[in-house]
Amino acid sequence: VTSLHVTPEPDEYFSRIEAAKMPQAVHLPDLDSTTAKWQVNWLPVGMVEVRRDMHRLPLTGQMVDYVMLSDGLVDVSLYLQVVDPGSSENGWLKYGANTLLSLQKGPVEITVVGKLPPQTASAIANSVQIVGSEP
Repeated sequence: VTSLHVTPEPDEYFSRIEAAKMPQAVHLPDLDSTTAKWQVNWLPVGMVEVRRDMHRLPLTGQMVDYVMLSDGLVDVSLYLQVVDPGSSENGWLKYGANTLLSLQKGPVEITVVGKLPPQTASAIANSVQIVGSEP
């Protein structure tokens, strides 16, 4: 059960909160200037892009481009982030039906996660193309 009472001014309770105890505001960079322009040139038959965004990874705080692919039965996550050349290892891990593949192409690390064969994950990752200038 809940209730809501809308007033023109905030409740007096909120004026007692000390500004020093409030967390600092997070300022995200302008997405147009940081979003890599890239495309996936190959997908398995029936698989389409269903979501694309940019967000901050919880553990590292780094910004990543994210795409969710789906064929209606299987969802595949694709992450791209700018890294120092040679700073990540290429490879894949198979855990049950799940595959986690990481591939570095120049300054971009591409990670594919989903219930798909490693060869399919590799084909998706290798088909990623940066459009225009490098990120």
